[in-house]
Amino acid sequence: MSGTGNINLMIHLRGHKHDFDNWANLTGDPEWSWEGVLPYFKSYEDYQDLGDEVNHGYKGELRIERPDYIGLAPEFVRGAEELGYPNVDLNAPYSEGFDVIQYPIKRGVRQATYKAFIEPVRYQTLTILKYSHVNKILFKDNVAVGVSFDRHGVPKTAYASKEVIISAGTVGTPKLLMLSGVGPREHLEELNTSLHIAVYSALLDAGATSTFLDRDITPSSFVKWFTTGRGQLSSTGCEASGLISSEFAKARGEGSWPDIHLFLYSFTFKRDELTKYYQNNIGTDASHVIVSGARPYSRGYIKLGGSSAYDKPIIDPRYLSDPGDLDLKVLLEGVKKSLLLMENTTAFGELGVRFTDVKLPGCEHLEFRTDPYWECFIRRYSITLHHPVGTAAMGSVVDTDLRVIGTKNLRVMDSSIQPVIVTTNTQASAIMIGEKGSHMLIKYWKKIQLEEQKIYQKAVLKKSKWNKLELVT
Repeated sequence: MSGTGNINLMIHLRGHKHDFDNWANLTGDPEWSWEGVLPYFKSYEDYQDLGDEVNHGYKGELRIERPDYIGLAPEFVRGAEELGYPNVDLNAPYSEGFDVIQYPIKRGVRQATYKAFIEPVRYQTLTILKYSHVNKILFKDNVAVGVSFDRHGVPKTAYASKEVIISAGTVGTPKLLMLSGVGPREHLEELNTSLHIAVYSALLDAGATSTFLDRDITPSSFVKWFTTGRGQLSSTGCEASGLISSEFAKARGEGSWPDIHLFLYSFTFKRDELTKYYQNNIGTDASHVIVSGARPYSRGYIKLGGSSAYDKPIIDPRYLSDPGDLDLKVLLEGVKKSLLLMENTTAFGELGVRFTDVKLPGCEHLEFRTDPYWECFIRRYSITLHHPVGTAAMGSVVDTDLRVIGTKNLRVMDSSIQPVIVTTNTQASAIMIGEKGSHMLIKYWKKIQLEEQKIYQKAVLKKSKWNKLELVT
C-alpha cells in the first residue's frame, strides 16, 4: 500500500500558492484556494523545523524533515542566491526561490502514507483485503452501491453502507470509472461499454530533461546509515530544488508564479546504454540538474485497452505537443538557467564543477550548446517525472466535493481530481486531497446524522402528542 509513495524520491513539495488559487478560480470554489487547502496540509504534517506555525503543522501523522545528508544542496542554494534567487521555504508562500528539499522520513527511513496513517489504526477500525482487484463499480439508477472484485481469483462483491470512495490513482481511477460506464461517450461506445455518465478527461504530466555535471567526491560509509540512520543513505540523492519563472511567464504578468522547476539529483554512474558516451565520468560521483516544465501546456489522454479490468490501459502523455511549442521553449530556457547556475557562480566554481562535453546520440550533427542542439536534446531525452494528474478533474468529472458528477454516493480522492497540475512534485498535494476529502466525508455524514435525528425527534414528539390526545378523549 501507499502506491508509488513507496518508491519515489520522497520530495515533499506542496505546490505554489498560485496553483491552488488557480484551482479555486477554475472550479469557482474558494475552498480549493491556498487559504482553503493550507489547513489540510498542516493537519497531516509533523514538521521538524520549529517556529513556523503559520505555514506548518506539528501534530500530524506524517513526519516531515530535511535529510541529514544534503550533498551539493548548499552550493545549489548559494549559487542560486548569487543569481538573485532567494533561499525560501518552498512549502510556504513565495514568488521564486531555492531550498533544501523536505522529506517524509524518520531516522533515515522512508515514511510512506501506509506507515504513517494506516498502520497505527489497521487493527482497530479498518479492514484491508489484500490480493484483491476491483473490476467495476456497481450502480443502481446512477447510485453507486458497491464494487465487484476478484480476490485470489475468486469473484466477490462488496456493498457500501454509505459511499464508494475511489483512490486508485491517476491511471487506475479513470480506468475503473470507464470500466463502470463513466467516461468519454465515444470511447465507451467503441468498446460496447454500458454508458452511465459521459464525462471528459485529460492527462497532464510534467516532462523533464536534465543537464549532467560531474565532480569526484569520496563516498560516505554505508555503515553510518545502518547504525545511526544518518549519512548519504538517508537521502534519495535529490536534495535541493528551485522554482523560477521563465520570460514567457513574466511576459504574461505571471512572474511570481514559477513555470520552471529545477532539481539537483546526485548519483554515481554505472553501466547502461549511455556508458560509452560518459567514459570520462565512470567511477566518479555525478549530479544531474533535472529541468521540469512546471506548468505544461501539452495534454495527453488515457483510454481503456479493452473491456476487461485486467487489460492494460492505453496512455499517451503527448509531451511537447502544444501547438505553440511553449513547453519546448520553457524547457530550453530552463536548461540555459541551469547551466548559468552551475558554470557561472562562485559556489560551484570553487568545486570545479563542469558540464559534460559529450554530444548525445541523435544530436551529433548539430553545433554543441546552440538552441537547435538543446531543442534536439530536449525532444530526444525528455522523460516523465511520474506526476500524472487530471484524469478525473474537478469541474469535468467530479465536483468540488469530489463527487462524480451525475452519480450519487461516489467520490474520488486522489491526484486524478487536480484540474491543473501543481508546479512541484505531486505527493504532498495527493496527501492533502485525501486529508481534505476525509474531512468532507466526516462533515457530510455528521450533517446527515443530525438531520435524521431531528426527523426522528419530530416523529417521536408527534407520536407523543397523539398519545396524549387519545388519553384525554
